[in-house]
Amino acid sequence: MKRAQKSVKISYLWQECHYWEVGSLTGIPPHIVTFVNQEKILKRLDEGFAHSIAELRADLDKRQLGGGTLNMEILQERILKPIEDKMASLDKFIHARVEGPNNSERGS
Repeated sequence: MKRAQKSVKISYLWQECHYWEVGSLTGIPPHIVTFVNQEKILKRLDEGFAHSIAELRADLDKRQLGGGTLNMEILQERILKPIEDKMASLDKFIHARVEGPNNSERGS
């Protein structure tokens, strides 16, 4: 029991303790000081969350995720145009093979 008593330190408001950032005795009850400190922390957290969300939205808009400026023209340019180009080159290749000099060997 004595060992436990030696390891516990009791701190009072009038003693120097970094938890209580009052600086001097003002007569304000400790629960009010704690409430005010909590309000300051909550305000800073809200500001931090708002800043983080704004940065995240800016980053997603830069990457054009989640809609943004995504429309049919962009979809057609990025998806359909390469497919159409590949199909056109494949079509040219097939017509060149069918109409080419090797066609007479096949009996057509």
